[in-house]
Amino acid sequence: MTPPFKRTRDIVTICGGRTRRFPRLAWKARELWGLNGMFRIRRLPWTRWFNLHRLAHLRRDWRDGLEIEIAWANYLPHVPFYGITPWPRIKHSHAFPLAKIRSLPRGGQYHAGSYDMLVAFAVWLGFERIELYGIGLNLESGEPISARACLEYWLGVAAGRGIEVFVHPKCDIFAQYHYVKSRTVYGYDDVRLVEDRT
Repeated sequence: MTPPFKRTRDIVTICGGRTRRFPRLAWKARELWGLNGMFRIRRLPWTRWFNLHRLAHLRRDWRDGLEIEIAWANYLPHVPFYGITPWPRIKHSHAFPLAKIRSLPRGGQYHAGSYDMLVAFAVWLGFERIELYGIGLNLESGEPISARACLEYWLGVAAGRGIEVFVHPKCDIFAQYHYVKSRTVYGYDDVRLVEDRT
């Protein structure tokens, strides 16, 4: 089992649910972190699992997903599970160490989503390389508008501390986004909500 508050390798790969296909990586050379509803991607050798939402909110807003997540976590008892607080129905769950992360810049107070909290945790654990795959925060439903900027901030903190940062090109971060004003009519005119000019 991965120790809950120590790193076991030099590289961490943080995976998002935007893709179901991840490149073939040397999995034994890295920790592999997943979160929330990514339990659908079963074939990967996860080393840590996270759901950084209050349990009461999940019971209210995500009841079906919550039951599946609990079953998934219990299916992998060797993979530490982190919640805002320990989850009573998961014996190997731990409270996410937000108090420890507060030793980082801005007192660890600037967080707008789970991914930036995972990057801050990876910085605190002392990884030498942080990799991101399958993360899309551009117009994602349920994500705060500041989630992408906050993730970029924490990746900058990591890079500033000499940690190598790799972001897969299909992740929607480190790009310029801007608004376009027009006189088009929603539903009638051909308007693309996101125009990709890359």
